[in-house]
Amino acid sequence: MKRNVLATAALAVLIWGGLARAADLAVPTPPPAFVAAPIPTWTGFYVGVNGGGGWGTTNHTFTGAVGPLTAQTGDFKVNGGVAGGTAGYNHQYGPLVAGVEADVDWSNIKGSFGGTIAGATGSISTQLKWLDTIRGRLGYTWGPSMIYVTGGGAYGNVTATVAGAIPALAIAGSVGQSDTRLGWTLGAGYEHMFTPNLTGKVEYLYVNLGTNTQLLVDSVKFNTNIVRGGMNWKF
Repeated sequence: MKRNVLATAALAVLIWGGLARAADLAVPTPPPAFVAAPIPTWTGFYVGVNGGGGWGTTNHTFTGAVGPLTAQTGDFKVNGGVAGGTAGYNHQYGPLVAGVEADVDWSNIKGSFGGTIAGATGSISTQLKWLDTIRGRLGYTWGPSMIYVTGGGAYGNVTATVAGAIPALAIAGSVGQSDTRLGWTLGAGYEHMFTPNLTGKVEYLYVNLGTNTQLLVDSVKFNTNIVRGGMNWKF
């Protein structure tokens, strides 16, 4: 009997000691659950900056003020820089992105012509001082990249200046006039998403601001090609 009691007590001590040691062991922490990274999307509003340069043609035609007189410069070149700000909105549909974009740019795209005008020597110049566009965009994406086409309205300020002594046109000295015009633009571009919020782009735009009469008798045509880069921040 005494032997059975001792054996039972020994077994109890062993069991109790094993339980105590098990309690002291650290409980392993389960590995964190896998969380998939969010898929970048082009959907959202954005603002940005842009800058680049442009080149194109302009011409001046003088008519109507002095009877049958017609004087033409023919096309001459314009070129210069542009810089400004951009705002827009995109919505992504699978690999397709549709959106609208507007920008306001300062411009120094200009050119001049020197020669005989209405029988006298003079100088004529044309300058695009600022340009706004409001355009639709349609893009195709793969990974973080997008190519797109764009088009819409263009709104700019064209300044024409005539300098010299030209009696037939009643001009002596320098005469200038600014004209704010509504035209159109078409283009294409490439944009890359560096982070879910930051993108960079390069684009080409053809801008046609048509022909309008300035300086009473001067019909001025203006169009330009613009290549610019930009950075956008998406919200």
